[in-house]
Amino acid sequence: MAHSMADNDTSDIPTRGCVVIAGVIVALLGVSFAVLVILGRGASERQRAARVESQFNDAQGRSSAHVFMEPEVINKLAEDEESAEALVELYLSSINFRDVDVASVNKLAKVKKVYIYSCSHAEDFLRALQGSHAIEELSFDTIVLNDDGFHLLATFPNLRKVCFTYIADKNRVDQLRATIPNVVVEVDETD
Repeated sequence: MAHSMADNDTSDIPTRGCVVIAGVIVALLGVSFAVLVILGRGASERQRAARVESQFNDAQGRSSAHVFMEPEVINKLAEDEESAEALVELYLSSINFRDVDVASVNKLAKVKKVYIYSCSHAEDFLRALQGSHAIEELSFDTIVLNDDGFHLLATFPNLRKVCFTYIADKNRVDQLRATIPNVVVEVDETD
């Protein structure tokens, strides 16, 4: 008998079948995951658009506006003539201003007071607002401005008051006061 047992062995056929089935299952799971991610993004974008619309509707035509996490609301208010005329106080919370276009904020020409709470890259927002003649008061809570931010404060010709809930040390407070000597600087806490 010249034939060996290995030539007729078919025991690896079930193993190959299992590998093929497992590969198909993994591929189907991958496709399903990709579809869920795409659908999830769409739902997330719809939720975000609804938040923007809701915040805009709450503020439209009023003298103050509260914007939470959605910088697009600022642009919508700036483009709305009624809001641009009425708005004098702007409350901003939990917004990351990095790489966000809020240049239209200058259209809110009657805004006198801006309160910025826990926003990232507030200097980028100040840069968009810089030179505004209407700004009289800026308040920062849980935000530490860098040197560029301090210098941007000096670009507001009618700025009367700047408030900080916290600045890291007294030297920074002194630096701020030296940068804007004709402005009242209030600091609630320092080390």
